Amino acid sequence: MTSGLSGRPDMTSSEAQDSSAPAKSLFSQSAVLVLEREFSSGDISYLLLDARTGTVLSSRWDDPAKPIPLGSLVKPFTALAYGETHENQFPSHICRGEASGCWQVHPHGKLDLVTAVSVSCNSYFRALAENLTGQQLIPIANRFALDPPDPTLSGPPLMGLGDRWPIAPIKMARAYLELHHRRDQPVVR
Repeated sequence: MTSGLSGRPDMTSSEAQDSSAPAKSLFSQSAVLVLEREFSSGDISYLLLDARTGTVLSSRWDDPAKPIPLGSLVKPFTALAYGETHENQFPSHICRGEASGCWQVHPHGKLDLVTAVSVSCNSYFRALAENLTGQQLIPIANRFALDPPDPTLSGPPLMGLGDRWPIAPIKMARAYLELHHRRDQPVVR
């Protein structure tokens, strides 16, 4: 952080000249300082957004608007697309661990959607993605302002495996904020 013309440590000189720049709260300033201290390694990339406004408070990312594979972060959106195409009915599933395509060697056991999301079970999401196409995910991607998958994609790429569904990190961060804002909607909940 630099000390700006206003004397406030969180303002750069360009912000000091722009009186319309929003003031950061004490909490936001503290969060930025903690993040910068705890994750000081140049090998770590991050985005810190204000959950109310979506404003980027701090960033260490070369190009957060450049789409990249984001892996399991797509799973909640895959679940939403599945729900929309299956009358919001989600299966239970038995994860057998690595034997059923999960990242975890040992089985997660019997899972419902909430548990599958909480443990990021690849086996559960493989089962959901088997019944989806990229075309079916496009409305969800649009609703949450995500880079959409190729309409012809199917299977594991739709649950984050591989590199065939790249999404800009800043769009994903804002999509998670939108999930938070919609937390009272039945399927999102």
